[in-house]
Amino acid sequence: MAAVKVSKMRKTYLMRFVFRCLVLVALILLCICRPQTAEIIQGTALFAEFHPAHLFLYFLWGVWMFDMLFQIVPGKRLFAMGSQKVFRRNYSPCQSCPDIDHKALRKRYTKEGLKVWCFWGPLTLAFALVWFLWLKPMEAYWFPLLFAGVFYVCDLICVLFWCPFRVWMMKNRCCTTCRIFNWDHFMMFTPFLFVPGVYTWSLAGLATVIYIIWEIQVYTHPERFSDAYNQTLKCKNCADRLCGRF
Repeated sequence: MAAVKVSKMRKTYLMRFVFRCLVLVALILLCICRPQTAEIIQGTALFAEFHPAHLFLYFLWGVWMFDMLFQIVPGKRLFAMGSQKVFRRNYSPCQSCPDIDHKALRKRYTKEGLKVWCFWGPLTLAFALVWFLWLKPMEAYWFPLLFAGVFYVCDLICVLFWCPFRVWMMKNRCCTTCRIFNWDHFMMFTPFLFVPGVYTWSLAGLATVIYIIWEIQVYTHPERFSDAYNQTLKCKNCADRLCGRF
């Protein structure tokens, strides 16, 4: 039996998955071995006292900012089409398709977005309650970092292996047609909104900008997100093959 060929993009995302797992392990080890490291995420502590252990959190900040900046720049090499379909250059109109029903598409995508928010909203509120009512200061600084680290890994589990948002809420075919593909960093850094600081609010701020840009495009150009109207998103034209199917 011939071996199944793994696409270049899936290999890239698998390597990213391994990297993210290592990041999560490093965060857990830092939390256990040097818990005071997380203090730099508060206020202007990012520019205050320096310790070699802080280098990892500086590095992580840079990686996260780099990832987000490249989500708002058109390109096919670093990110999958699920992320890049927001751009006009990746829209290939279907010549044989009926006229675009923008109203129906907006209604569909609004419904799908609300389903996800009905899950994510209460989870965010639960985080806020735990943060303000029960955590001690040192634990409070690690809580959003570890939350982000766990979601950092879970994000690619959804992309590469199995996604509850796709299966239970949106019922979309795959990540290429995912309604919320670029919500990843916004969902990851939502807890940072509760931690005033240069480190936290710079990440949460850029993630919010990306989320807003995405939602504006969903409303103004919903046809770019639908494989019924955008030929680029059809399975037969997919080069990413993040689903692992050949």
